Amino acid sequence: MLSDSANKSKNQPLIKVLIIGKEQSLSGNMREQYAFLKKRNDCQVEFINEEADEEKTASKIKQGNYDLVLIDEGITSSAWKIIDFVSNPPGSEQSHQKPKKIPRFYLDGSVDKVLDNEIKRTKFSGVVEITKEEKTLFRQSYGNASQSGTLEVKNEPNKKIVIASITKMFTAVAVAKLVEEGKIGYDDPISKFLPDGFPNKQYFIEKNITIKELLMHTSGLGQFQAESFFKEKILEFKSINDYIPMLTAEESKNMYHPDDNPRNNFRYSNINYLMLGLAIQQASGKDFHRYLQEDIFPTEMKDTTPARYGDQSFALSHAPLPEPIQPPSWLQNVLDSDQDELSKIAIKARKYLTQYNEKMSALIYLYQHGLTEVTSEDALSGFKSKFKEELKQTFKMFDDIREEIKIELEKLKQMHGDDIGDIQEKISQLEKLFNDISNNLSESSFTGAPYLLYSWIVDLSIAVPAGYLRSTANDLIVFQDALWKGNILRNPEALLSEMVALPPSPSGLSHYSYGTCIWNNGKPMEAVGHDGCAPGAFSTLRTYTNAGVAIATLANVENKDVFTPVKLIEEHLISNLVQDTNIQYFDANINPDSSAMLARDVQVIAHARLNSSSRSSRTQFFQEREIHDESQYNMMVHDAKKDHKKSDQQSWAPTLAPIQEEDEIQEESAHQKKHR
Repeated sequence: MLSDSANKSKNQPLIKVLIIGKEQSLSGNMREQYAFLKKRNDCQVEFINEEADEEKTASKIKQGNYDLVLIDEGITSSAWKIIDFVSNPPGSEQSHQKPKKIPRFYLDGSVDKVLDNEIKRTKFSGVVEITKEEKTLFRQSYGNASQSGTLEVKNEPNKKIVIASITKMFTAVAVAKLVEEGKIGYDDPISKFLPDGFPNKQYFIEKNITIKELLMHTSGLGQFQAESFFKEKILEFKSINDYIPMLTAEESKNMYHPDDNPRNNFRYSNINYLMLGLAIQQASGKDFHRYLQEDIFPTEMKDTTPARYGDQSFALSHAPLPEPIQPPSWLQNVLDSDQDELSKIAIKARKYLTQYNEKMSALIYLYQHGLTEVTSEDALSGFKSKFKEELKQTFKMFDDIREEIKIELEKLKQMHGDDIGDIQEKISQLEKLFNDISNNLSESSFTGAPYLLYSWIVDLSIAVPAGYLRSTANDLIVFQDALWKGNILRNPEALLSEMVALPPSPSGLSHYSYGTCIWNNGKPMEAVGHDGCAPGAFSTLRTYTNAGVAIATLANVENKDVFTPVKLIEEHLISNLVQDTNIQYFDANINPDSSAMLARDVQVIAHARLNSSSRSSRTQFFQEREIHDESQYNMMVHDAKKDHKKSDQQSWAPTLAPIQEEDEIQEESAHQKKHR
């Protein structure tokens, strides 16, 4: 449907505007914009309400060659799909469908409404905060601090969440602080800070591993491998010194001799930062966590702690529940009195599955309900002791089951390996059942039971220099702001003084320096900071260096889609703040001048369109005049254009495609001059 503004003078260059929404039910803000457009004699406004079919809407935009597209508040959940279809037609064979110019999009609705669809789809649980030049643009919490279906506790912005490897950035800043004080040198060997009798100290002496190499993950050291030690002891740890015996555990041998990644190559390893924490303690004379609190954290950082305490200000970490194990239907019909070998193993499999389900249910209940009732240090200590004993029994049961499964499967295969028909089919089904149980008890993956248990272990343990500190989104942004303003280090740029290039990644992460990630190095959307991922937790902290914009996201529930809302924020909301884009928001927080920008857009397009429409008549005119007159006119146009741009750049520099038409005037004039 065309508005009244469609009936304009045919000689008037039209600005084509598409509004996605219903004219009769536009939001209040969009009604104001529509009223403004209707008053202009040079605007043609069309409506479409095809938000349910984003591709069809995108096709309409491409065919219509619109200058501006306004998307009403109720359609923001489809806005990104529409924009993506317009900007990136699916399939290279359809690349010819891409429009000559991408119109400017104006989205109505607040940031939380734009995010809402992806937050719900990905089940994001945690906190998102965005600031610009110390002003909070957005702070919102989602999901639950406790994920129990019968005892839900809502997340709040001040809930403390495990930040995982963002902790490495604190460790790197602590090292840099000690470097500025002359207590550590980047080229110092780590062995200089290891006491006599330190496990495998001779290895570090011989390899001459330096502080710089540890900071940049180029030391050649591998990851922790002492899984059994980790499971049995971690809940007893009270300081990072308690982790040292892990360096001598039998499973840790490969940590010192990684055979697939030689020294000087980037090899991400938590052990690098554990070693740095020991150096910080030795050089400062303070416990690692005390040094962070007293010498690194700004006084405004009041919610960053190394361990869970006896209160309810912490969100519980949750890895995904294991995938349900579906037994074959015939298994339930086997009688306990059946004595053939297949039935005996089937009965045992049924017992295993029952034990597994009961134990996991009991642990989930204990963790979720027991911890949410802890309100004091003594109560927390008692809970940890009880939980530690339950974990010990659980892991022993799982280990026993794995071993027995292995034996029974081997027997079954030997007895019936050559059989065919029904018995062979049942053997295959039992084998799959055993494998499913075994995988759920051994794999550290998004579907593995131990991964779920590890998320609770991490949640209850003490932080190390490589990870597991608890913090809030606001604390992280306070830290970033203080750091890059020089309030913690005299020369924070030292953290970026040397970089190691990383393989290309979908996240845009391009380089790693001293405990600092660099995304899209040297590009307009360059950011510095760190991400963190641990069982049951995901976090990201980034400062966009050319715009004073910072984002912190903390999630206490991890899943494979947890980064999707973060990417949405970065690609669309943050990019709108950092650089000029084809997307603007009618949101007072993100863009308080959006209405003025729309008006300015219309003016700029009208100015360009007017010049474009008079081009043909001027061409004829100049063919009948002296070249001097043409040059004089072009100079006048150039001066007017320069004055226009100068005034406009004081607050904003639009990049709409129609502006390029002014340049085309000069190009055509130069072309005519050349051939006259």
